[in-house]
Amino acid sequence: MSTPNDGTNTFARLWERLALGLLTFIVSCLFLTYQYQREDYKALEEKVLTMQTSKVSKEDMKDVELRLNNKIDAAISNLISRSSSDKADIISRLEYLLNSKK
Repeated sequence: MSTPNDGTNTFARLWERLALGLLTFIVSCLFLTYQYQREDYKALEEKVLTMQTSKVSKEDMKDVELRLNNKIDAAISNLISRSSSDKADIISRLEYLLNSKK
């Protein structure tokens, strides 16, 4: 014989199983998220360690800056001298052409 509590007990057992399944799913998701964060944290630590071992001092940066400035200055001077020689060449050719037509 069935009693009136059988339906309630069945519903309570189903509700309990559903709650346990949902709780298991949530805990699994949290665990996976934690694992991924640990992996990301380890990768970040490796990058920081690499950056610390390959950092550059201020003196090194000043040396690089001086070398770059010297190269830029040399390139500008070369460009100015080539421009002046090109102007002189053009002017001499124009003078030659004008003098040859007279």
